[in-house]
Amino acid sequence: MFYEGEKSEAVQLPEGKVLTQGDGFRVRITLDKTCFLYVLEIDGEHRISWLFPPRPQLHPLPGTVHWIPRKENGERRWVELDAVKGQETVLIWAATTSSPLLEDMRERTDRSEDLHTFERLELRRKLEDYLEQEQRERHGTLKRLTFQHG
Repeated sequence: MFYEGEKSEAVQLPEGKVLTQGDGFRVRITLDKTCFLYVLEIDGEHRISWLFPPRPQLHPLPGTVHWIPRKENGERRWVELDAVKGQETVLIWAATTSSPLLEDMRERTDRSEDLHTFERLELRRKLEDYLEQEQRERHGTLKRLTFQHG
């Protein structure tokens, strides 16, 4: 995971570094084989945002280095932190087959902003449980990256 340095360069996020409102971050993912990739962010109030893919994923990605968010018009993009403080979690799921159920959950997670806190927490638990089950049964790779937003 990287944060946006003073000159908009990507600086690796050190253990214990606290990011604040307006700071930007990116994730660098190296796939060692062709697979489907899903990246989600969960903020301190359990709001879920899809970072990748931007729409349902129809084709697997080649095994190479991928930056999320991707460049747009040749310029680096960053996920900018809002005013919600707390622990930020980035979930990365990669598997050799697509995940239709995960993509079906997308509409509900996209509307997580409108849910009460306990409903968002329940949705988060269902999402994380589903991904952990998928990891056990389908042998995909699940990574959880966390950092503090203060």
